[in-house]
Amino acid sequence: MSVHVQHDGEVTIVVLDRPEVRNAVTTEHARALYEAFIAFEADTSASSGDQQARTRDLEARGASTSSN
Repeated sequence: MSVHVQHDGEVTIVVLDRPEVRNAVTTEHARALYEAFIAFEADTSASSGDQQARTRDLEARGASTSSN
C-alpha cells in the first residue's frame, strides 16, 4: 500500500507515496487515508496536560501533484 503512517515521538505523519501516478488517489487509497486520520483522531498519546496541540498533515512524495 502506498499510504504509510510514521511516528516520530508525539508526531504522526501520514504519507501518500505514489509518484508513478502523481499521487492519484483510488478508492482503496482514500479508505487507507481515512482510516489513518481516524486513528490519529483517536490517539490520545499526543496530549500534553490539559491542552492539546494537534494538526493534520499529509505528505505526498515523488512527482508533482499539480496538474500543471
